Amino acid sequence: AHRMADLLKIPRVIFPRGAGVLSAFGFLTAPLSFDLVRSHVQELEDLDIDLINTIYAEMTKEAIALLREAGVAEEEITLVRTADMRYLGQGFEVNIPIPQRTLTVEDREKLIQTFHHVYREQYGRMVHGVPIQSMNWRLLAHGPRPVVQIQPLDRQEAGEPVKGERKAYFGEREGFVRCPVYDRYRLRPGMQLDGPALIEERECTMVIGPKGVAGVDDYGNIVLRVA
Repeated sequence: AHRMADLLKIPRVIFPRGAGVLSAFGFLTAPLSFDLVRSHVQELEDLDIDLINTIYAEMTKEAIALLREAGVAEEEITLVRTADMRYLGQGFEVNIPIPQRTLTVEDREKLIQTFHHVYREQYGRMVHGVPIQSMNWRLLAHGPRPVVQIQPLDRQEAGEPVKGERKAYFGEREGFVRCPVYDRYRLRPGMQLDGPALIEERECTMVIGPKGVAGVDDYGNIVLRVA
């Protein structure tokens, strides 16, 4: 991460606690959700509005039932409609927002304009004279975000944080450099570590380059300042 930040001129890198399993932490703190999708390929100018309304009605009923079965109250459920569309003949789609209501025939032109707007935002241009084709109609249904109380790290000393040293390779310029090895679980808020250094925890090892300086914040996150 240090080398990548240096190459990209990023001045600061944050290593949260449990960085190696942060996706698992995110999974546990994310709202309960379900993604539903139905494929219906048709040019927007001739879009069967009644069929699309039926598709969304079916997905809405299914999504609400799934979330209620999982313990989410119906009044706490949020529904978000989107659709994947493309210019006819393209091999990729653009995802656009769909109104959260019953669609009408007048919405055909609105969907066309929305697609043009999103496509131009992503690719910097529009393709005139080519029909727009719908591919997939999507519904994201989710409950409320869980309230997560992250406790500050205990400031009480946990023993000597340096548990040894070893050589680490820092590229052709610095070559192999002998570094202190820190036990992350013994680092406390306010500590400062000058590079080069290695910080180990159960799931990963953090590398502080020769010119880097790392500090520990109140929640145990390691904040690396890249020189």
